[in-house]
Amino acid sequence: MPIRSFRCLLPALTLLVLLGCHKANPPSAPSAAQEVPGPSSTSRAAVNIPGVTAPASTQASPTTLSTTKKDLFILKVSPDPLYLIPGGKTKLKVAADRKGYDGPIALELRNLPADVDGQKGLISPGNDQVDIELSAGAQAKVGDRNDVIVLGMASDAGNPEVSSPAFTLSVQSVPTDQASGFDLRVEGGSIKLRPGGKSGVTVLAQRHGYDGDIRVELHNLPAHVSAHQATLAAGQNRVEMEITAGNEAGKEEKTNVHAVGTASDSKDQEVSPNFTVMVEHSAEHKKESAPSFDLKVEEPVVHLSPGSAALIKVHANRKNYPGPILVVIENLPAHVYASKAILAAGQDTAVVELAADVLARAEEKTNVLALGQSENHEAHSPHFKVIVRKKK
Repeated sequence: MPIRSFRCLLPALTLLVLLGCHKANPPSAPSAAQEVPGPSSTSRAAVNIPGVTAPASTQASPTTLSTTKKDLFILKVSPDPLYLIPGGKTKLKVAADRKGYDGPIALELRNLPADVDGQKGLISPGNDQVDIELSAGAQAKVGDRNDVIVLGMASDAGNPEVSSPAFTLSVQSVPTDQASGFDLRVEGGSIKLRPGGKSGVTVLAQRHGYDGDIRVELHNLPAHVSAHQATLAAGQNRVEMEITAGNEAGKEEKTNVHAVGTASDSKDQEVSPNFTVMVEHSAEHKKESAPSFDLKVEEPVVHLSPGSAALIKVHANRKNYPGPILVVIENLPAHVYASKAILAAGQDTAVVELAADVLARAEEKTNVLALGQSENHEAHSPHFKVIVRKKK
């Protein structure tokens, strides 16, 4: 073959040789540990090793987002720390940063120390803050509580409670380097009362350089027992206070009653030693104190004529019964009628209309009465007179 012709066939022969080599040695499959191209650069083939659990895929999975209601307001308190002395009172300011909610916010203190009480508060619609009063009993222990919070609740029960940041409540004794301006004590160690009764108590002040007014209050009285605030005037060392037991007061003995005195400049507050107030019940009182009432008609004589009407007032003297009373007028003359009335709970006077129709005849009844009825008691008024006279 001529050399020129061989040169022309050389490229074709080279291609045939290469194809033959490829068929004899096909490319091997990628090994298990070899990276496999894919749409994600983080995807890898699983490696199966006997006795070893394959790790979870590192590929990010979709995250389910939890949805919660957004707080309707944020609470802030001041001052922090808040200071109290045993037997004393103070106020905490609670402010609400409203986030579109304009309704009422009920407030309640949590995690208070022992013997420290806090009133519940309410931030009314349109307002942003309120003061809550805290009081410490005479036996409150000195120390700090740094996890006290205020919980706020919107009027809608479906809304979650909102908590203020924790603040510190510090119960402190009067510093020894600050001598008190006065001391208080109560004359006598025990006071006894009967329900509906009264008793006097004498509070004495020993002054140590303070000659101004001292406001005196009694704390920890039994239920339904009260005492009005009194004032030791400037230079005065003795004041009489009156303790009153309500008719509903139950048998009770309180041994931790004490007097709290506050200087007029509010820079000094002192607590007396404890004394005892006891409410006693006698057998006679138990009988008398059963829930009851009396009735009385204000008008002794009522004048009517056929076709006319008149109003009368019926008064209830309640004796340990605060509930409703149905009032009915009985023993009226013929063709004279009375409206029924109800004395609502706590109400003492009802107005009743007496009306004579056109058929009423001249008549005088002297035994007319008002009858009052409750669930467990019935009482009637003294008799009064109803006179029907023909028109002239």
